Amino acid sequence: MSRRTVNPSGGFTFIELIILVAVLSVVLSGAHSWYANHTIRTKIAEALSVAESAKKTILITCTEEPGVAALESSLIGHSSSKSLYVDNVTLNGSCASPVITVITVNTGLLIDPTLIITGNLVESAQPAWTCASDGLNVHMPDACQS
Repeated sequence: MSRRTVNPSGGFTFIELIILVAVLSVVLSGAHSWYANHTIRTKIAEALSVAESAKKTILITCTEEPGVAALESSLIGHSSSKSLYVDNVTLNGSCASPVITVITVNTGLLIDPTLIITGNLVESAQPAWTCASDGLNVHMPDACQS
């Protein structure tokens, strides 16, 4: 007759605890990476929301004076919006193809991305805006991924 030995204390063995720690460390490292990317994406999305006032300024100016050849922040009454994650917002281009440049800061990246938002106000009744960036897609909100 063979006897089975059971862990008399009823707890985990040392090897089971080592495996548990290894599995938890893998899961937590993945969660930390996801969280870091999410916070960077949120900061950049806030920078994009600051650019909304520039879009409205362009639309108002180009509706009132559609022949404006050169959009400049100072000429059309747009003050540069600064926030915790935005260093500068500049406007240029024309009413047909305006360009908004957003310089970001404090995003958590080594090199903060620059967002370039271009508009097409001629071809459609509804203005079309596209966004490009020099950052990685994983850090960009959906509206600004290339």
